[in-house]
Amino acid sequence: MRKLLRADFLRIKKSKSFWGGLVVLAGFALGIFFDFYRRVPRVYTTISLPEVLAECLFQHMILAGIVFSVFCSLFTGTEYEEGTIRNKLVTGQSRTSIYLSNYICCMTVSIFQAVVSVLLTLAVGTVLCGKPYMPAEQFLWLFVILLFLCMAYASIYNLCGMLISSKSHASMANVLLAVAFIVLASYLVMKLGQPETVPQVSITGDTITYGEEIPNPGYVKGIQREIYQFLTDFLPGGQSYQISISSLQNQILRHPALSCCYSAIIIIAANLTGIFMFRRKDIK
Repeated sequence: MRKLLRADFLRIKKSKSFWGGLVVLAGFALGIFFDFYRRVPRVYTTISLPEVLAECLFQHMILAGIVFSVFCSLFTGTEYEEGTIRNKLVTGQSRTSIYLSNYICCMTVSIFQAVVSVLLTLAVGTVLCGKPYMPAEQFLWLFVILLFLCMAYASIYNLCGMLISSKSHASMANVLLAVAFIVLASYLVMKLGQPETVPQVSITGDTITYGEEIPNPGYVKGIQREIYQFLTDFLPGGQSYQISISSLQNQILRHPALSCCYSAIIIIAANLTGIFMFRRKDIK
């Protein structure tokens, strides 16, 4: 497998999708930070600059799943398109080695892009704002959760890329899957964020009157709430959402080790499924 990895990493160094994804993710991270930094004197007058940096540090990770999906799709799709996978098989490489080599490359790129974007934001922000208003333990746990999340994303996108021979079809499937993760996560977070009660509102002319609190029909409770919370904690999109939004970080930090275990389950399940199906795939 070392020869496969050496060849794949050499190809990554010349990959436009790798460098393009890195620029997009890092640019998005810095764009969010500078937007907050610019508006502090006029809009966020009660927030200190270190708090602004803590707010922006992981916010760009909401987009990470889409960036990772593009690279993984193009990386594996190019191998099918150029006949590289077939050539690897002809030279005696096993299908398991080929699959795992591609996963390791996708995983490494995902982690590298995420880490660079976070550290770049931290470096620029520290110069302009000072030390972020975030405990070191909280930052380290979010960072560890992020690493496992990157590995989980890579395992899912590599699974689709290795099983779909068409580069365009694989790219479309993975990007749609990434968008679906985000949309589902936003819906779940919105439903879980509904208050248990809401005030009665009466409007008389131009006057709005708030009465006593009544049960909120949109509040999710019981087993449905437990399912929604589990999906938010388990799925990569939900974890991305919780890491990105500072008001939700306390939720994922209540069980950081469990979040890493959820990602590990996805990694193992996706890779075992992918290897099993790839070994039976008809490669023309």
